[in-house]
Amino acid sequence: MALVAVSGFLLVSFNEGAKVSKVDSNSGATEIVSEPEMTTEQMFEEDYFNEREAVDATKTYLRILQRMNYANFDNSGDADSVSGLVMAMTAEALKDKSDLNNLITQSSQMRESKIPGVRLTGLVVETTLMELVIAHDEYIAFLRTVDPIYTDLPEFQFQMAQFQSSTKSAYMSLAENTMIFPYTFISLGGEEGAGNEWRLSEASRAELLLEIDLLFGDIFIQDDLQYQETQTRDTTVFMVKALQEFLESDI
Repeated sequence: MALVAVSGFLLVSFNEGAKVSKVDSNSGATEIVSEPEMTTEQMFEEDYFNEREAVDATKTYLRILQRMNYANFDNSGDADSVSGLVMAMTAEALKDKSDLNNLITQSSQMRESKIPGVRLTGLVVETTLMELVIAHDEYIAFLRTVDPIYTDLPEFQFQMAQFQSSTKSAYMSLAENTMIFPYTFISLGGEEGAGNEWRLSEASRAELLLEIDLLFGDIFIQDDLQYQETQTRDTTVFMVKALQEFLESDI
């Protein structure tokens, strides 16, 4: 199986070594992370799954998404002057960058999992986090050049729009490329007429649903209020709600 990064998206193909693009957060260089070559038959034969490991990895995934949700909001507040505004925006961007950098370590733990679906999701999350760190680096570098007295307003607006576009693209790519993650929890019917079966026990599904409620209960409420005002939803909330609905389903 191979994963190839194309314009921010990961495409899946078979009969090649698995690959994914990693972006170095400092230099911006791209590194291809590979796994040993594996045929389709070998992939299914080596479809490792451990229920406890899957539950723990999913909790890590949920905590990462929660922190990414916080980083996606502007908490810089209001300012009375241009210099105050730039300082607040810079401080907010630096904090968010630090938080995102810290999450990379957690995503690398997922990437090292022997469970294929967890490992793939960890690769996607890690790559997304690195893209976001680079976007924050570029934004911070611009903010440091802003002259509070002779501010180039069109350039300031352009840089803000570019930063917002880059982060939105990264989050959307994350959502699209992690859609397969919930299918880690089921065994697909291999024969005609055979149904899908849960790999997670009812107790494990209940444990994950409780974790979602603890981490995202208040966030769901805030997102509903945001939707009433703007008709938009946060990407991480969309992802977690989709996972929640999957765990509650009868497949």
